[in-house]
Amino acid sequence: MRLGETLRRLDRLQQSLGFKIAASAVVVGLMLFGFGAVALDAIGSREAVEERLAAVEAVQEEDGDQRDSLATAGDDASALAAVRRIAEQQDNPTGRAFAIGAGGFVALVIVWLGLALTYLGIGLVAGLVVVPLWLFEATRSFALLGAGVLALAASFTALMQFLRLAFSGPGPVFAIARNVLAEAVRLKLSLLFIVLLVFALAALPGLLDGERQLRFRIQSFLQYGTGGAFWIIALLTLLFSVATVAFEQRDKLIWQTATKPVSPAKYIFGKWLGVVGLNAVLLAVCASGVFLFVEYLRVQPAAGEIRAFEPASTGVLISEDRLKLETEVLSARVTAEPEPPFRMDDPGFRESLREYIESRRRIEPGFAQTDEEFEEVVRDTFRSATVHAMTLEPPIITPTGAQAVPRYFRFENLEGARRSTRPVTIRFRVNSDENNPTHFYDIEFLFAGSRGPFATNRKTAAAVTQTMTLPNDIIRADGVLEFYMSNHGRDDDSWWETGMQLSGPLYIDETGGLQLLYSVGDYRANFMRVIFVLWLKLAALAMLGICAATFLSFPVATLVAGVIFLSAEAAGFLAGSLESYRIRDHDGNLIWWKYVAEQIALVISDFFRIYASLRPTSRLVDGRLLSLGDTALGLGVLALFTLIAYAVAVLIFRRRELAIYSGQ
Repeated sequence: MRLGETLRRLDRLQQSLGFKIAASAVVVGLMLFGFGAVALDAIGSREAVEERLAAVEAVQEEDGDQRDSLATAGDDASALAAVRRIAEQQDNPTGRAFAIGAGGFVALVIVWLGLALTYLGIGLVAGLVVVPLWLFEATRSFALLGAGVLALAASFTALMQFLRLAFSGPGPVFAIARNVLAEAVRLKLSLLFIVLLVFALAALPGLLDGERQLRFRIQSFLQYGTGGAFWIIALLTLLFSVATVAFEQRDKLIWQTATKPVSPAKYIFGKWLGVVGLNAVLLAVCASGVFLFVEYLRVQPAAGEIRAFEPASTGVLISEDRLKLETEVLSARVTAEPEPPFRMDDPGFRESLREYIESRRRIEPGFAQTDEEFEEVVRDTFRSATVHAMTLEPPIITPTGAQAVPRYFRFENLEGARRSTRPVTIRFRVNSDENNPTHFYDIEFLFAGSRGPFATNRKTAAAVTQTMTLPNDIIRADGVLEFYMSNHGRDDDSWWETGMQLSGPLYIDETGGLQLLYSVGDYRANFMRVIFVLWLKLAALAMLGICAATFLSFPVATLVAGVIFLSAEAAGFLAGSLESYRIRDHDGNLIWWKYVAEQIALVISDFFRIYASLRPTSRLVDGRLLSLGDTALGLGVLALFTLIAYAVAVLIFRRRELAIYSGQ
């Protein structure tokens, strides 16, 4: 029998209904078996975790001096409860269950598309190539790259076929959407970006530095995997959404559509539906790859571990690398700021301000006489007083030695963090007059915890963000956290020998310089919300590109849509930069071009303020929560923008004469 006839028979077999039902039953059976194996493994892992924690507790009772950073912060029971919560991630089956579910779904799609035997044959051929490469250390990276490319490409083609099937409904909208999908695969421009995306994501795991600590590797992969994929898909969306409309007008292909007739509303919506469907497939493939590889990295040994979640040192509850990974990276945290030292309407501040103004007026009778001058003095004085209250003064030299000057800080409304057994993180950054990176300062924290006061010290350089992970019993039952910070000077200060004060004050920024972060959820749900918001951004960008292409040529429409998109993405950076931007010289003269630049930046930052506040990728990488409220707000804003762009595009299209016979 000839090979061609054999292949045709196999194709008829995989297309038959009986084969599809039987293959689906096999896939579902394998999925159920996989879920059962994951559940049994999770039970065994939980027992191992309990045994290890019990052994550590016994060691902690015998030797109270052998403790990790959490245990030294407070009561052992609280520290062990926090570590227990982290160690339970070891037997969390969510990641493996997601992998089985995603793989099973793609397999079912392939079966019902009539491609099961085709994909099975491709997989066998790929295995014959990849497995030998994996056996040798020198070629193992090529095996990983090849396996990643094949897995991503197979998932992409299967989901694209599934999407075409979903768009197989009647009517012009689905017909236009199907044509957009076919154009995406046929057009060299879009195909180039799709291939680039697949290869970049497959190659990224091999570019991670295996010598770095585990938390930094996972952060890097999340940053470049999620953020990089978004920017590649965004650039593809920008160019393709413009091209699919502009090229049809340029090449007169739109005549065939406009003379059907198809209404402008259906035409625009069909184009947009096809682009966002392509975005959904690409983002789903990339997000699944990123999520599964992060889950794989999570169960790898961290720095200071012999196995995942098992410290190498006897009696240590958890390694520092694992602690920071689980509490600061793979988490969904919210941020609390300290209560301001005083407010502008506080009687004490107003009285001090009155005395200051009166003393100045004795010297300068015209000081702060107008309302504008008075308000400016109030703002400047309040800011100066706030900066002083957030300043850690250097130690005072006394006959008995150096005496630190403590500063009081208070956080409120932390009941949720107190009720949880999860650790909390204090994040701080100090600045000095010179910000010399070679100078290290000794900062002492004195906590008034619920189980009694305790102190801990941290050494830090200026302008460097530091974190401390502590048990949540440092928060009182009423949700209040109080502590003192003291500047004990530089490590190389030797006042008792020189009699000189070598270090100056340390300044804490009133915004973001001191924060408390605590977890309110798991990073997995946070990851899904982040991917959804990224898809919403791409959907809005697609409609923006289509709208611009309805009345502009390809290069001009690309430029206009690109400038608007980049302005929205840079709005947060512009808002932060404006705080330190100066539009006057040292003599107080206005610099007109700086003034114009400031006004443009203000308009951009204000217009895209809500868009910029979402920051989905940076929140994911920093372990910050993207809440349901923020997601709903982003959905509302982006949906409104998309509807406005859609209405404008339809209005413009209705006024254009696109299918007039020219006589030629």
